[in-house]
Amino acid sequence: MIGDQLGAGVEGYSAARIKREFGIVRDDIKAPHMGIPELGPRIHMYTDDTNSMLALAHSLVVNGGLKAKHAAKSYAEFWSTGIKRGYPDSAQASMQVSEMFSLQVCSIS
Repeated sequence: MIGDQLGAGVEGYSAARIKREFGIVRDDIKAPHMGIPELGPRIHMYTDDTNSMLALAHSLVVNGGLKAKHAAKSYAEFWSTGIKRGYPDSAQASMQVSEMFSLQVCSIS
């Protein structure tokens, strides 16, 4: 989670590009996240990667193991908070389908 927060602004950048644009990094890099540039430069905001990990961890703890339908609903619920975390369009479409489907087949606590 910490690595995700620290690296979100340079996700997808090569080491050479980071050095060219920011020099030697000794502090947080305030930069727009590649999936949500319209929000402008940010720091300390985790991305879709951590959000997905939290959703799965929640589901595993609640169920004491993996239950696929519950995990799908958990992913959709964590995605649907309204906080932009940089999910690609394809993942957002999957979450919308998962959210609609899982509302009918399982209930999450």
